[in-house]
Amino acid sequence: MKKLILLRHAKSDWSGWCGSLDFVSDIERPLSRRGIKACAKIAKLFKTMQVSVDLVQYSSARRALDTFNLIKNAVLFSAHQENPELYTFSSKKLMQTIAKTSKEINDLLLVGHNPAIEEIVDDLALKEHNLKDLKLLREKYPTGAIAFMELNISCWSDVTENSGRLIKFVRPIDL
Repeated sequence: MKKLILLRHAKSDWSGWCGSLDFVSDIERPLSRRGIKACAKIAKLFKTMQVSVDLVQYSSARRALDTFNLIKNAVLFSAHQENPELYTFSSKKLMQTIAKTSKEINDLLLVGHNPAIEEIVDDLALKEHNLKDLKLLREKYPTGAIAFMELNISCWSDVTENSGRLIKFVRPIDL
């Protein structure tokens, strides 16, 4: 059994992205004030839940790194690392990235992007489990939302569709 936590980065600041004289590329976008506030809520939830993982990986996008930096003191983890492969919007690529995780890692927290995160949760989750949260997730997987999953696998390389169940889905607005 493996534990997977999928956190969509917190709300980013779009002010320097489109039509601005101070153009910022997508990968360089920082968090917005709202995103920073959401991270405080996420950190409080993680601390209350006593979230503990073997490894935290985050996308190479600044907003993912900022999200990690604002929650890292609330999570117990053995290691953390930037993973450029998490800067993807494809659930297929995200599944391949997860499958590369060392079998020694049992509990994994990923900070990434939509639509990859939303789609992979839907792909991984057995449809008869936690219908309420699955329905909510399918309506919208907002920035800062978190899916807590258990996967019925012994090695990450065995990850496939319908190999897990959604334990809990939490949005910042719920906190």
